Amino acid sequence: ARDTEMPLTLEGLRALGRHNAETAQLTLLYVVLGAESIDPQEPLHDYFADRFDMARRLTQLILDNEVAAGRVRADVDTEQTAAEIMATLMGIEIQWLTAPERFDLAKRFEAYIDRLITELAP
Repeated sequence: ARDTEMPLTLEGLRALGRHNAETAQLTLLYVVLGAESIDPQEPLHDYFADRFDMARRLTQLILDNEVAAGRVRADVDTEQTAAEIMATLMGIEIQWLTAPERFDLAKRFEAYIDRLITELAP
């Protein structure tokens, strides 16, 4: 079996775009169901609200660990940056799902994370 775990670092986040592209049907399912569950009356609303909270918290933990390791500046608002990373990933996923032949999810997300690593470095 192939190891799909990514390191809990900003560098490790680069693999997330490729993973989501390789699991395209699952990515599509989560994007569509997540959008359909925006209304609080929808049965999966709480599941997706909790899932998004967990993803932001995990991303913030990664950033906090990067600050502690000296790879990210101490003045970075890790909560805000985590929300921005998740928003960027979700936006890139929608663009890719709409026209995968025109838009490379893995390449775009890797480029975003690479730029972020540079911008957040001490």
